[in-house]
Amino acid sequence: MKWRTKFTEMTKTRYPVIMGAFAGLGRAEFAASFSNAGGLGIITALNFNTPERFKKELKSMKNLTKNPFGVNFTIAPP
Repeated sequence: MKWRTKFTEMTKTRYPVIMGAFAGLGRAEFAASFSNAGGLGIITALNFNTPERFKKELKSMKNLTKNPFGVNFTIAPP
């Protein structure tokens, strides 16, 4: 069953579900599985301590799914 909502139209997902931004779990394999199942998978940028590692993870994500996904950036207060 495919749900049609403003959210699914905006995000191009099958279901109106967003993966939580889990520290430790918000990596390409899990997020791609979530996106491939029809939700919006989320990579947690905080999991990667260098820009190079983050770029590598984005590349992995793009290889694992052609579906939409998002990135959570944690911004600490000053």
